[in-house]
Amino acid sequence: MTIEQTPSPATAPGPDPGPEAAREPAGDLVATVKATPPAPPAPPPDEEDRGEVHVLPFRLYLAVYGGLLGLTALTVGVSIAGLGRFAIAAALTVAVLKAGLVIAYFMHLKYDVTFYSLAFFSSLIFVGLFLGLTLVDMTTRASMNPEEETFYKRKEDQEKRDALQRAKRSPPPPPPDAGAGLPPASGRRP
Repeated sequence: MTIEQTPSPATAPGPDPGPEAAREPAGDLVATVKATPPAPPAPPPDEEDRGEVHVLPFRLYLAVYGGLLGLTALTVGVSIAGLGRFAIAAALTVAVLKAGLVIAYFMHLKYDVTFYSLAFFSSLIFVGLFLGLTLVDMTTRASMNPEEETFYKRKEDQEKRDALQRAKRSPPPPPPDAGAGLPPASGRRP
């Protein structure tokens, strides 16, 4: 509803409005009320923005649970298999798959706003990037600084010296045949 104020017909320029307008005092404003049509209804929000509760079927939860148990068995299998240097990569891959199942279904990220998924996965990418750069730095540091290779050797040499020092301070062990041929001592003194 809008209210418009217009000058009264008595003060409006133009032809003479007649005797009825003359009864109105000069200079007053006449308020006219116009009914405006209601605003069109807002479009329904996207399915993602409704904030609805996602009730999933119980069998889906059981399937995800079974998948998690299977991946846990695979993790144990990887640790037993003796894959050598690939064991850590295989175990981390299985762990990422398990985390993905938990995040997608138990935390309902699969059914939430797409922005939340973007924020979560971009943070994972950056953490992986930072860890990867740190590992590259640690593995290539010896090629940049030749002394870096000898740090662990210095530690090994120091441990050997410490072991020799301890051996020198302790009393020498008795000879293997000392006391051979003597009768066993009894608990009494003669």
